[in-house]
Amino acid sequence: MQPITTNSQFQMRRIIAILLGLALVVPCAALPRFLRAKKSVHWPTAEGVMTVSRLEPGHFKQMKGYYGVIQYRYRIGSADYTGTRLSFNRLHLSVKDAWQRVLDTYPVGKTVKVYYDPEQPTFAVLEPGLTRELDLTYKMDIFFIVGFALTFLIALHKSREPAN
Repeated sequence: MQPITTNSQFQMRRIIAILLGLALVVPCAALPRFLRAKKSVHWPTAEGVMTVSRLEPGHFKQMKGYYGVIQYRYRIGSADYTGTRLSFNRLHLSVKDAWQRVLDTYPVGKTVKVYYDPEQPTFAVLEPGLTRELDLTYKMDIFFIVGFALTFLIALHKSREPAN
């Protein structure tokens, strides 16, 4: 077996630094969504009206489930908008009763408070902020960013040192 040479150790350190740099990019890419969700509790509101509130069947692999379809109209100044976002959570299949409870909260014709992004009024939600699941994901994202950044800096520093 051949001993690892100084040059190959240096190359290995470089590869590790590059991989850690790439690993740092992934959580950073998710950060804007979390920050927007956090800011949404301070967005201006408009009065809206529910126009669609129904269950749709769906499939994931071989599992059958349901997801809720909502739509609402709102007005800002003289412009009318249509929204379809309930919150910042991703829509997912669930059992019928779970979605039905959500849809019962937002029946067609109900007046709702719509939180809209003042910089992009077409982006709106009915339930602003970070939900429990999203808040945990946000904290994990920050943890990974800090962890990968520190590890990347250490690896970068080590890659510049001459190998023993």
